[in-house]
Amino acid sequence: MLQRATNLITWPPLAEGETPHGISLTADEGTWIKLSDFADHLNVVLVFFRSLTDTDTDAWLTEWHRRRGQLEQLETVVFGIHTSRTERLREFRHRLGLDFFLLYDPLAIESRALRCSSRVRPVTSDNVVVIGKDGLVMHASRARSEPGDVLAMLAHVVREVR
Repeated sequence: MLQRATNLITWPPLAEGETPHGISLTADEGTWIKLSDFADHLNVVLVFFRSLTDTDTDAWLTEWHRRRGQLEQLETVVFGIHTSRTERLREFRHRLGLDFFLLYDPLAIESRALRCSSRVRPVTSDNVVVIGKDGLVMHASRARSEPGDVLAMLAHVVREVR
């Protein structure tokens, strides 16, 4: 009974190897970002975050920014996703000095499709989803995955491909 009640509030992350919903969102600078545009070219890390006013979130996103060069060496691009409008996301990104776009997800519709939102309220939750060049889920977490852990996973995959 408790498990059924829990499932009404949360849901499991996407499974490794699963084909994710093909998101299409507007970046804080106005660029239209479609997941399908990166297929066969780049891995994509989607960092879903729930707060624009939390110092822990600031630090987490700043660490993703700090690791961007390493991610780029592994042919990987990062995007943050939140429900705030583009002008607020742009201000937030500039305040933190982030070099990756933040995507506007109105009512967390795309986040819900990727199981990265609350099932009750239309807000994003702290999650990370990594999509490989092949368009399949490489990693999905229901928490704040650390950039170093994602880098290690990507480096392992790149070594196997070579």
